[in-house]
Amino acid sequence: MTTPTGKTALPLLQGLFAVTVWGASFIATKIALQDLSPMTIVVLRFFFGILVVAGAVVATGQFRRVPGNDVGYLALLGFIGISFHQWLQSTGLQTAQASTTAWLVSTTPVFMAILAYFMLKEKISILQAGGIFVAFAGVLLVVTNGDLGALTAGTQGGWGDLLVLVSAPNWALFSILSRRMLESYSASLTMLYVVGRRSVVSRTAGRGHCRRVLSRRAGDRFRHCGRRADRRRRHPCRAERQRLIRALLAC
Repeated sequence: MTTPTGKTALPLLQGLFAVTVWGASFIATKIALQDLSPMTIVVLRFFFGILVVAGAVVATGQFRRVPGNDVGYLALLGFIGISFHQWLQSTGLQTAQASTTAWLVSTTPVFMAILAYFMLKEKISILQAGGIFVAFAGVLLVVTNGDLGALTAGTQGGWGDLLVLVSAPNWALFSILSRRMLESYSASLTMLYVVGRRSVVSRTAGRGHCRRVLSRRAGDRFRHCGRRADRRRRHPCRAERQRLIRALLAC
């Protein structure tokens, strides 16, 4: 067995770091869903994601303007691979287990091979076909906890698992459609425009959700404070009203 050299060790460490962060994201999302809605999580991921990607693009000197005829295509990619994809996983994780989600999403290469066969006319060898079959069998075993009969009985595999499973071919579609842009732009620059275009739409949707939630909270707190007869206790209510109003304006 060969020992990794300096040139190969760094890519291996980078790959290990990426896989670790990817796996931890499901657990982090599951924890965040205890206090936040799926749409709020999607918007927050956009916010921090675009900061990291923009920083990487600027630091490496890759930034340049994209022609207008590619903007619409990048926006479509953003909806498929960012907004819709993240919504599927965040919503699915409300009921799906984080460990099950990771296994389901790992079937993305399988769907990518299938889509490439139909969309790009790429051939699938007998060995690859066997791997696809084994992968799907593994997904069924994971979802049913080894009891395949539970599928026909309807006792295993909820809507959360289904949404997460749909995110796998959705990401495969995004990856295949992205090839056109990757032929002209770097991966980092492509992701910057993809995330940036969809962040505007998602932030708008998240803003509406934010206002609805805060409006309900504000109504409840205003009614609660209005029932207090003791004027000496109304000062905290006034301060809370001001905080809620500022939060509503910030949405």
